[in-house]
Amino acid sequence: MATRKHSDLTEDPIHEQLEYALAWAMKNRTLILVIAAVLVAVVAGAGLYTQWHQAREDAATTLFMQGLDAYRNGDLDQARAAFTELTEERGGTAAGGDAEFYLANLLYDQGEFAAARAAYEKSLKTARTTLLHLAAREGIAACMEEDGQWSEAAAAYRKIAAEYSDESAAARNLLSAARCLTASGDIEGARQLYQEIEENYPSAAIDARVARALLGAESAGAAENG
Repeated sequence: MATRKHSDLTEDPIHEQLEYALAWAMKNRTLILVIAAVLVAVVAGAGLYTQWHQAREDAATTLFMQGLDAYRNGDLDQARAAFTELTEERGGTAAGGDAEFYLANLLYDQGEFAAARAAYEKSLKTARTTLLHLAAREGIAACMEEDGQWSEAAAAYRKIAAEYSDESAAARNLLSAARCLTASGDIEGARQLYQEIEENYPSAAIDARVARALLGAESAGAAENG
C-alpha cells in the first residue's frame, strides 16, 4: 500500500477539522477558561446545595423525633412547639409534612377541633402514604362529629368507606357513620346501616349486631316513656 503524501493529509476533512478546532481554541482560550470556571462553580454549587438540603432534612427529622417522643410521653406543650416549628419553618422537608398530621392529632386531643380540622386538611396535601391520607380524612370527619355536625360527619365517613377497598377501614368508617346517624336522631337510618355492616363485613359483624340491638332497646324505652 502506498504511503499517503503530506498533501493528502492536509486535504483530509477530519484532519482539517482538528486543525480548525485547535486554532479556535488558541484564539478563544480566555473564553474557554471562563466557561470552565463557570462549570466548576456550577458543580460546586450543586454539591453545596445538596449538602445544605440534606442537613436541613436531618435537622427536621431530629426535631420531629423529639416532638414525637414528647407527644408519646404526654408533654403536649413541647410536642406542639416542635410540630408547629416544623410546619411553619420547615414545611418543605419530609418531616415537616408528616408533622402537619401529628399536629392535627395533638390539636384534636386538646379539644381544638376547628384548628385540628384545618391541620388535617393541610396534611392531605403532604401525606406521603395512603395510610396517612386515610387517617387525615378520618380526622376531618371526627372533627365534624365532635362539633356536632352529625349528618355531615356521617356523610364523610360513608364516603371514606366507599373509596377505600380495605375491609377494616370500610367497616370502621361505616360504624362511625352509623354512630353519627344515631346521634342525629336518624335511628332507622342507623339501624339499616348496622344491618348492612353485619351482613357485609364479618370483622365488624358483632359490633354492628350489638349496636343494632341497643338501638332496639333505646327505641322501646323511648316508646314506654312516651
